[in-house]
Amino acid sequence: MTKAKFLYKTINKDGDVEWWYEYRGYEYSITPFKTEWSLSELHKNEQSNIDRLIEINHKPSFKGEPAEKGFELFWKYLEE
Repeated sequence: MTKAKFLYKTINKDGDVEWWYEYRGYEYSITPFKTEWSLSELHKNEQSNIDRLIEINHKPSFKGEPAEKGFELFWKYLEE
């Protein structure tokens, strides 16, 4: 599993400390002292959101491809 890299900390407009991290090329922040969640739960939640976003954005699109291409990929999948 990829670990997040700590980048910096800031104070948001409400005066709360935010810690900023980079995970798989995306930045996210957590406000560790403003919640009852543990630090690991905050990280897991943000990283899951990023993983979902990456999965959605990287799904192959075959829009406009002929049906034969779809059947070819389907049969190839079944053979594996």
